[in-house]
Amino acid sequence: MKDKRKIFVAISGDVVASTEIRERENFQQQFLKVIEEVNENFGEDIAVPFSFTNLDEVQGLTSSLAVSLDIAMFFFLKNSIPRSYGLA
Repeated sequence: MKDKRKIFVAISGDVVASTEIRERENFQQQFLKVIEEVNENFGEDIAVPFSFTNLDEVQGLTSSLAVSLDIAMFFFLKNSIPRSYGLA
């Protein structure tokens, strides 16, 4: 019998030293636009849309590890602010 369980990958990202960012409100608006781009560009592979949490974190759920890595790279390439990401 074929296993019908689906695997999901959670992505959690955090901006490093976000309280030290100059023009933090501007940064948050730019980061929100990147999140919207991710949700639009990878929509069919996203199980739970990415959202901004705690004003310096992003979280979402994808349907595959490969897509998760693509999304993490997308975030990395779209923004030069230091940050860390976790995949689970």
